[in-house]
Amino acid sequence: MRQWNTWERYFDPNHPKHKYQVARHAWFMDNLVSGKLLDMGCSGGLALFLAGKKNIVKELHGVDIDEPTIELARDRLKKYDKVIDLRVCAAEKTPYESNTFDCVMCGETLEHVESDKILAEELARVTKKGGTLLVSVPDRGHLSKIHVRLYTKDSLKKLIESVGFEVVEQDTMPSAPKRRYWYLLLRAIKK
Repeated sequence: MRQWNTWERYFDPNHPKHKYQVARHAWFMDNLVSGKLLDMGCSGGLALFLAGKKNIVKELHGVDIDEPTIELARDRLKKYDKVIDLRVCAAEKTPYESNTFDCVMCGETLEHVESDKILAEELARVTKKGGTLLVSVPDRGHLSKIHVRLYTKDSLKKLIESVGFEVVEQDTMPSAPKRRYWYLLLRAIKK
């Protein structure tokens, strides 16, 4: 049996999680806005790879604490003729100037950091006024040793609004067959 790495799994139509991973990323792509994009916790760069296909995205930026996944992302994104800036750093303290990005994505990252408030403040700091924040997290049904905390729709909304965003959309999406958790999806605009 072949062992799939994360990147290959997204593109294997025979993998049982494929349609759920693609559906979640499709939600991100449907909600992108034009200009500069930052993916906080970009891992191997799948969301950036998909965003790079959109003409409205002019620059692709990503951060992750894991150097090998940043290298994978660099390799995957080199085909694009766009500004690409990928950095190894903690999402809670990025090197970017304040009010830099038109759109910031944060997929499955908030639940892993010690202080989600500090990360939420960083998301607000780097997002331009009127910019869009896109967040996904697993809900409270997803117990895992690697998660510091889990969210409800209300707790996620409260966190994001506490740092200066207006939540304009919340939704849920199933994770995969036979799994008893959902993804919480949130779109917000910086005030």
